[in-house]
Amino acid sequence: MYEKAKGDDIVKERLGPDTLWLKIRDLWPADAPHLAISDLAEWFSAHAYMPKLRDRVVLETSIREALGKFDAAFGYAEDLDAAKGEYRGLIYAKAAPENLSPHGLLVRADVAKQQLAVSSPPWSPSTPRRSAVDPRHQQLVRARQTQSAHLTSRGNRAGSMGRSKST
Repeated sequence: MYEKAKGDDIVKERLGPDTLWLKIRDLWPADAPHLAISDLAEWFSAHAYMPKLRDRVVLETSIREALGKFDAAFGYAEDLDAAKGEYRGLIYAKAAPENLSPHGLLVRADVAKQQLAVSSPPWSPSTPRRSAVDPRHQQLVRARQTQSAHLTSRGNRAGSMGRSKST
């Protein structure tokens, strides 16, 4: 039966990111800044006019592809901190995590951009570049400094030994 539904294009094994947006944009309430992915999954299974997806993996793959677009139609957050009124784990137009949170939210693009602009001010010459605060970058810098210090101290010892022999 599944093969017949798949062959008749009733069940989708893939949903492109643009198709995803076309299917949800009119259903997403205009006054709602976010939409629970669990609600979205339910829409695809409950509404007759929505394509039927093979499983939740198809939906999550489509969401991840949409988030990775330069002009993403929405952002993604792990959840909402209602007390602070902020989204936790918010990303926009970036690679999404491999596993989306069971409580994950799609966040309207304008809302996501606004929060990200406030939480991470634009780079200027007086602020360090992101790579400078990246732990991997810091680890590499420390390793190079240690190596340089080690080579310098070896050079100083060799130089001082050479001077003592010549005196």
